[in-house]
Amino acid sequence: MRYKVRMVDQDLPALAREIAMACWRAADTVAPTPPGKELYRTLYRAVRGVLKSRIQAYKFCGCTAPCNQKLAPPELGSVEWTEKFPPEQERIRIYQTDTAPGTLVAELARETVRVVAKRQPARGVSKNIKLAIQRALRGKVLKSAFCGEVLLCERNEAFNPWDRREAPKFRR
Repeated sequence: MRYKVRMVDQDLPALAREIAMACWRAADTVAPTPPGKELYRTLYRAVRGVLKSRIQAYKFCGCTAPCNQKLAPPELGSVEWTEKFPPEQERIRIYQTDTAPGTLVAELARETVRVVAKRQPARGVSKNIKLAIQRALRGKVLKSAFCGEVLLCERNEAFNPWDRREAPKFRR
C-alpha cells in the first residue's frame, strides 16, 4: 500500500520544522529546566533524517485529477474529494511514502525521544512527543489507492525536496 503526504502551502522542510517545534514544546511541558535552541536544532536534524529516509518526491506526483480524488485518510475507506478552487491545486505538494502512518509516527517518536533523553531526561516525555507528532501529521498522510496507475507516473522523475533550488515552485 502506498501513502501520500499531502500539504497545502508547505513543503518537507517546513513539515520537519513543524514536527521539531511540536516535539520541543512537548519536551518543554515536562522538563525540569526549559530546553534551549540546541535541543530544537537536534530535534530538527533527527526529524529531517527520518523524513529523508522514508519520503520520496517526484516532480509530477499528484498532478492528475484521479491522484487527488482517490486519497483518503487511512482510518476511513475510500473518500472522494476534490479541490473546489483550481488555484488551490497549484499550492498543494504531494510526496510519496511506502511507510504506514503508524510506523512513521513511531519512528519519528523513537528518534526524537532518543534526542530528548540524551539532553534532558524527563518522565512522561515520550507520550507527549508521540501525541505532538500525531497532531502535526493529522490529515497529511493519506492512503493512495490509485498511485502508479497513470501514464504520467512512468515518466515521473525524482527530485530532492530538501534542496529548494530544485523543487517545483508555487505559482502565486
